[in-house]
Amino acid sequence: MPRFIETTIPKREASERYSPITYENGKIMIDFSNPFVFNTCKIKSRFINRLKNYNNFFEFKRVIFGQALKYFSDYTFEELKKSDDHTHDISQKDKRDLVKIILKEILKDSLNLNSKDLEKALDNHLGNEDIWQVAYKQGVRLIGTRNGSVLKLLFIDYHHLIFPSPKHNDKDYYKYSFCPMTSDVKYKT
Repeated sequence: MPRFIETTIPKREASERYSPITYENGKIMIDFSNPFVFNTCKIKSRFINRLKNYNNFFEFKRVIFGQALKYFSDYTFEELKKSDDHTHDISQKDKRDLVKIILKEILKDSLNLNSKDLEKALDNHLGNEDIWQVAYKQGVRLIGTRNGSVLKLLFIDYHHLIFPSPKHNDKDYYKYSFCPMTSDVKYKT
C-alpha cells in the first residue's frame, strides 16, 4: 500500500515571488500557462473576444503561433513600444478597469468560482502587476501581465476593442458567439 508523506512548502516572500524574469537576451517571451487564455467573453456593448467560427479562430491561431511569437521574440518590450503604437502598458484607469472586468468574466465562466474565490483569483492573476497589450500587425492584441521580459497571457483581444479605432472597428462583432474552449466543433472525417 502506498504511503503518503505530508510536506509543507515554505511561503516565499513577495519580493521573491515577483522578481523580474528576464532571459539572456531580454527579448519578449509569451507565457501561455494560464489555463483560460483562449476562453472568451462578452461584456455588453463594451467588449467581446468571441469569434465568428472555428475557421476564424484557426486563422488567428495560425497568425499567433506561426508569425507573432517569432516577431515578439525579436524585440524587447522597450524596442517594440518605440516602434509600434499598439504595444504599451495599460495604465489608464478606465482601460485597466475594463481588463479587470474582462478577466473576472473569463475566470467566472472558465473556473466556475464563487464570488469570494473569484476575487482571490483575480487578485492572484493581476495583483499590482503591470498590465500590457502586445500587438502584432494582423490585428492580434495579447493582453497580459509583464514580469521582466515575460508577458503572462491573460486573454486575447482579437478585435482590438480595449483600445478601439473607429477606422478599424466597423464590424458587428457582438453577433459572434464562438469560443474555442466551450463551443461545439464538428469535425469532418
